[in-house]
Amino acid sequence: MKIKIASLVLLLIVSILSVHADKNDLKKANLKGNITSVQTTPYTCEIRFGEYIKNKELDNENNNGGTVYYNDRGNILRKKSVEKPDQAYSEDEKVSYIYKYSYDSLNRLLNIFKVEMKSNIKPDFAPDFAPDKNFLDEMDEMKEEQYKDSLTLEEDKTKNDEEQYNNDKERYNEQYKEYLGYEKQYKEYLDREKQYKEHPTYEDTISKISYIYLPNENYIINNYKINDDKSLTLDDETKYIYINGRIKIDDYDGNGTLQGTKTIKGNLSIGQSATCKQIITMDSFGRPIKVAITFSRLSANLFNYVFNANIFKQSQSSSKMRTVVRKILYNKMGDIANETYFYNNKIKETKYVYIYDNYNNWITKKEYKDGFLVEWTDRVIVYK
Repeated sequence: MKIKIASLVLLLIVSILSVHADKNDLKKANLKGNITSVQTTPYTCEIRFGEYIKNKELDNENNNGGTVYYNDRGNILRKKSVEKPDQAYSEDEKVSYIYKYSYDSLNRLLNIFKVEMKSNIKPDFAPDFAPDKNFLDEMDEMKEEQYKDSLTLEEDKTKNDEEQYNNDKERYNEQYKEYLGYEKQYKEYLDREKQYKEHPTYEDTISKISYIYLPNENYIINNYKINDDKSLTLDDETKYIYINGRIKIDDYDGNGTLQGTKTIKGNLSIGQSATCKQIITMDSFGRPIKVAITFSRLSANLFNYVFNANIFKQSQSSSKMRTVVRKILYNKMGDIANETYFYNNKIKETKYVYIYDNYNNWITKKEYKDGFLVEWTDRVIVYK
């Protein structure tokens, strides 16, 4: 199911990307002005004292959040997103993802590297304990006792009291052994603390997307997983071929098996995968205004994943052919104002309300489903 879902989502996205091929990333994101970066932070909402307020900050890696940095040509230089500690691997961990972009001399995208960064966590060499004042005081006392016992042993020698000397020597050795244990533990703590401070963050490049450009504006996108030994494993490949005024897009898995295909001509995009057939109608700006998907088997999980919208309950599913239609309306600023979903004689509506800055870029977006505010997103835009 994971491969099929990935292929389906790719088919939904590539048609939109293709018609915007001549635009830079700022224009694709409907951003105006000379922008350096955009930080997006999504929140859940709740009602307090009769008013909606922002509540919990969402994991922005999976909720279109994070920070995007742009180069002088208006294309993405890098992106950063963060998983919240309670949504990462443990309460002590914070996982960040850095996406690094590179371009050729023609400003064509060459590679995207995804780097996983872990910080504020306890690595293997981190201190197992932090010695408190009592521990250090006890070490000082043991050291002082060692000194006193050494004087006692010297005194036993001068008295030629062999029996007393042996008894004191045995006690001295036991105490010294205990002291060495404390000293070793403390030294290990200092060494590990030093390493921990020198290495507060781990980095690991986990995936790579490569673009291969061919004659006649054709190109191939390869998506690789980067293994622990730094070797590459191909996850999927997408081919873009321009034929007689239309774009043909074929999506293959890592074994070379065709997963889906799409054809784009004019304002119409038609795609077919193992799980569905989808038709996208676009306006004169290349924006999708109607998406119709016919599923061979539709589940709530699949639907909500594809549309990035928790529209239907998990219990809803169908083994019959079902068609879902999504209609999209834009406001005068070019942002989505309304999305309406039609499925099985049901209608679900999502509305967006924005607050704009002086450049007509939104800085606050409120998302309403069936009249209820469900998500609140803030943006901080840095201009040059």
